[in-house]
Amino acid sequence: MYKDEIKKELKEIAREPINEAKAVLIHCDVRPQNRTMMIRFLVDKPEGISIAECASISRVIEREIDAKGLFAQGYTLEVASPGLDRLLKTQLDFKRVLGKEVILTYDTGGNHIEKIEGIIEEAAKDFLSINLKDNKENIKYLSIKKAKQKIKI
Repeated sequence: MYKDEIKKELKEIAREPINEAKAVLIHCDVRPQNRTMMIRFLVDKPEGISIAECASISRVIEREIDAKGLFAQGYTLEVASPGLDRLLKTQLDFKRVLGKEVILTYDTGGNHIEKIEGIIEEAAKDFLSINLKDNKENIKYLSIKKAKQKIKI
C-alpha cells in the first residue's frame, strides 16, 4: 500500500474509537522507523483528553490493525494529546481556547507583521475576535502566521 492509502485506512480504523471518546482527530502521521512503521494519532476534545482515554483508543486501533494484518513488518502505535503548547491553526483550535490568552502573529496587510497578546472572545467561521486590553480586534484566519495559547507558570 502507498502512504496515502495506508493513512486513509488508518483514519477509517480510528474514526469509531475516537468518536466514541467524543474526541476529534487532530493529526495522523505514518512513517518508517527502522524496520517497522511509526503510527501517530493526535486526538483532543474541548475539555482535554486523558491518558486513559488515549490508551483506550489505542487498544481498539491496535486490535483492528492486527486483525487486518496491515503491518507484517511490525509497527509502533502512539495515540496522544497534541499538548497545550501546540500551534493553533483551525477554527476548532481557537474554539478550544475561548476565554484564554493567546500570543498571535498576523499579517496586517502590505506585508506588515504584528505580534499581539489577548484573550480569544469568538471563533467565527472566517475570523476570530481577540480582546486586547483596551480594544477588540477581528482577525481573519488566513492572515494568521502563528498562534499559541499563552501558558502561565
